[in-house]
Amino acid sequence: MGNGVAFFEIGTDDPVGLERFYSDVFGWTFTAGHGDSYRIIRTQGKGISLGGLWDSKQEPDNPLPANYAIFAIEVDDVVTTCERVTRAGGKLIDPPMPGPDGIVVLAHVRDPLGNHIAVFHSAFTHEEGERG
Repeated sequence: MGNGVAFFEIGTDDPVGLERFYSDVFGWTFTAGHGDSYRIIRTQGKGISLGGLWDSKQEPDNPLPANYAIFAIEVDDVVTTCERVTRAGGKLIDPPMPGPDGIVVLAHVRDPLGNHIAVFHSAFTHEEGERG
């Protein structure tokens, strides 16, 4: 058995609003969980199998905080997803970034309550640092 990330959790004081946001933007479904305060989230994509550790001191002018944890969501079209995020009440942190061939592959956004998430196109790989 490996030690990969297999689960994520979002804490919020507005569960109805965030459920609507993630359902509308990413098509996630929510079902009853443990007790009244917990919901189970089902995503539409592949499982989590890759992570990254970034030394924020290397880029002090980057708009991201020095310490943070995020999860990334694989999407078919980064630009369209960013438009959906803003229409649903979210905000852009880093605008969509193109890969070496000009295809947009990555963006950082916030949901309506300020939680930081990344959206990426499946052609982007952190292992190679470029489109794969």
